[in-house]
Amino acid sequence: MNEAGHSSKAVSAMLWMALGMALWVVIENIARLFSQHYSSFQIVWMRYSVHMLFMLLVFGPRVRLRMVRTRRLGKQMLRGMLMMGMHLSFIFAVRSISVHATMAVFWVAPLLLTVLSLLAGERANVLAWAGVAGGFVAVLLTLRNFSALAHPATLLALLMAACFVLYIQMSRQMVGEDLYASLFYTAFSVWLVLCFFMPFYWVTPTARDLLVFAAIGIVGYFTILGFDKAAELAPTWISAPFGFIQPVLTLLADWFVGTTFPGRLSLGIAGLIVLYLAYLLWRNLAPKSLIPGYHHA
Repeated sequence: MNEAGHSSKAVSAMLWMALGMALWVVIENIARLFSQHYSSFQIVWMRYSVHMLFMLLVFGPRVRLRMVRTRRLGKQMLRGMLMMGMHLSFIFAVRSISVHATMAVFWVAPLLLTVLSLLAGERANVLAWAGVAGGFVAVLLTLRNFSALAHPATLLALLMAACFVLYIQMSRQMVGEDLYASLFYTAFSVWLVLCFFMPFYWVTPTARDLLVFAAIGIVGYFTILGFDKAAELAPTWISAPFGFIQPVLTLLADWFVGTTFPGRLSLGIAGLIVLYLAYLLWRNLAPKSLIPGYHHA
């Protein structure tokens, strides 16, 4: 593939990852609309129930058996279990430490993903390594209360990150698999496991909350689509830095929706992250003659 084709795929992968991360923030804020308490297990189960129902109704009549046809059923189910592990790690971590502390540790994920990409034979450049390492330090600085990092529950946050990056890297290795099948089995695997827990956690939703669950499920589908497309289009180290879109948008959402001023340091760090990501996009969009010592992505 020529240089223009590589750059186009790199930019597409970056944007798909950014979309997935942005929609993740949307899901978190939609959940604020619930009118009564539901367990985290039920929320996740309902999310993937709607995900599957959405696929069956919208794509089922057109793609039919493509949605379930796979040559790698074991790997497809394993990917789903990694997504399940990510959810469970978060659920149990936040019982002991704050969501903010859990997610601050989780954002070692872009760095881990770059390491996995290297182990898969896809070498990142110096700019990417510096960005994911610096981004993780920057996110930690927004935590400020570093005593939370000494709590044993931070290991669950690290496990959450490990599940996420293994899911993304496995998606990169699923060459030849139909994207519809991959998206379906991710949801089906999580849904199937949680079915055994629902009799113990089920609370009948109100009509209003059913709409909230539907919104979470549909947005959740497009979130995972963003992750899977990013992995499909380019080596995962290329899109990894764009994972930092999520903490930046979460910071802004907490400010504008939750009315909690994040502080000048946090806003400054968020601004630096955005500038770095904008530069990565520019490197792949601008004429290469304008970029001294250019190397792809």
